[in-house]
Amino acid sequence: MSGFFERVRFCECRWAQGHMSDYLDGELAASRRSRMQRHVKECPKCRHVLATLRGMVGALHRVPPPVGGAGGRQIAASVRRRLGEPPPS
Repeated sequence: MSGFFERVRFCECRWAQGHMSDYLDGELAASRRSRMQRHVKECPKCRHVLATLRGMVGALHRVPPPVGGAGGRQIAASVRRRLGEPPPS
């Protein structure tokens, strides 16, 4: 029977990790938000992942804007060039 519960927890972990960004951005419906909170309360691994993601998002919000007035499109183009990706059509 423990195998069943391990599979259920694995499914919940996969679901939770796929929705953590939406959760932090406040984009989950109330029922999904409750599901996330319930799972994270019970799962130390997902709780750690969520805390790490929350810290990273907080750190990114503290990064000062680029000097010289570079806009979002210029920054995205620079990143794409570095990654070797073509610009969006």
